[in-house]
Amino acid sequence: MKIEYTKQGDYYIPNIVAPKQEKIVLNKYGKMRLKYLKEYRKADYTIMLMDGTLNTHLKELQETADNRV
Repeated sequence: MKIEYTKQGDYYIPNIVAPKQEKIVLNKYGKMRLKYLKEYRKADYTIMLMDGTLNTHLKELQETADNRV
């Protein structure tokens, strides 16, 4: 993978963009999971956000929780 850089003053900054993710509406359980990931699992949250799997994870969790309720 080749990373491109943009020169800003004396520094080269990598052109990194998170992949596009589908838009979902979070319900109670999705919001709770997102808050948990942000507060207690920062590394997991960041990895899923950069990989583009965060919304898929939250959507699956919401559907599982709704089915159990």
